[in-house]
Amino acid sequence: MGAAHTEASAIEGWIADTDVMATMARFVSACAILHGASISREETEKLGPAGRTFVVLGQRWAVAASDVDQVPPLQANVAFAEAYLADQSGSRAGFTHRPSESVYLNDFLWFQLSNSHGRFSPEQQTALDSIGPADQDFPTNLRAEGEPIEVSIFHRKRRFYSIVAVNAREIGAALDAGDVGTVAR
Repeated sequence: MGAAHTEASAIEGWIADTDVMATMARFVSACAILHGASISREETEKLGPAGRTFVVLGQRWAVAASDVDQVPPLQANVAFAEAYLADQSGSRAGFTHRPSESVYLNDFLWFQLSNSHGRFSPEQQTALDSIGPADQDFPTNLRAEGEPIEVSIFHRKRRFYSIVAVNAREIGAALDAGDVGTVAR
């Protein structure tokens, strides 16, 4: 399989197993919680305009031990580089959502979450589907209004999906639904 950052076919070439899918979903939830806390702090302390959060699923290039001094770790982390480049493209590329909707998932992560149906228990799936708008199932129920934002990164088009942080932070509780019931609206 090629790298998802450089080959579009790699995005559709792998679907995570249930444990990895749950880990990804919980990570999105944790990022949304952190994003909300950052926005609250910025507003409370009047630090300036609220920021954007990019959650990118991707790879890290293997760096040989002999190359460690020549290749800084963040340069080997292609997912970090993708998030950085997307953020740098800024509002002119379309990253203009309200602070509560300024959590962006890359197309590879969105593809994985979109293929999560049937991976979780019926209780978990019901709880995930109950997040956000009543007429949408997970993960579509996380989406902010508008089309995905398309930018060119690593010589190919990438799409970023804006999600509503308030909804996304409920994912962790929904995945715990097997133990604690469904998520309240």
